[in-house]
Amino acid sequence: MQFIKCTREALLKPLQTVGGIVEGRQTLPILANVLIQKEKDKVSFTTTDLEIQIRTTADVGTGDEDCKTSLPAAKLLALLAALPGASTEVALNAEERKVVLSAANSRFSLSQLPAGRSLSGDFTAQQRRHCRANRREAGCLFRQSGCLWGV
Repeated sequence: MQFIKCTREALLKPLQTVGGIVEGRQTLPILANVLIQKEKDKVSFTTTDLEIQIRTTADVGTGDEDCKTSLPAAKLLALLAALPGASTEVALNAEERKVVLSAANSRFSLSQLPAGRSLSGDFTAQQRRHCRANRREAGCLFRQSGCLWGV
């Protein structure tokens, strides 16, 4: 399913805006990704480093179906930057477990992470309930994870 079709420059500009806080070496793979959400012709791009969240939108969507996916930000930016010409037509097509970036005579496959748990931190009441722990449980969990934090 094709969900983005535009010029290289129209897609590169919002990705550069949100991609500034993404670091390549992350302990959580989702933090190296950009969350792409399409609703009608509006596409929003979201990244976070758990301290700052940046979101921008662009009118680059195509098709009637809404969708969301999470793609590696640095790789997507590098591929778009390497394409010749600002007016080159690019398209993003969602396939089963990957997204294909097409431009001119080129095709690039990008692996996607499930976007079900978004970077936006929007949790349902049921998800918040699972995160609760009393003081004793929290202390026990903290002591058990001390080696992970270098304590």
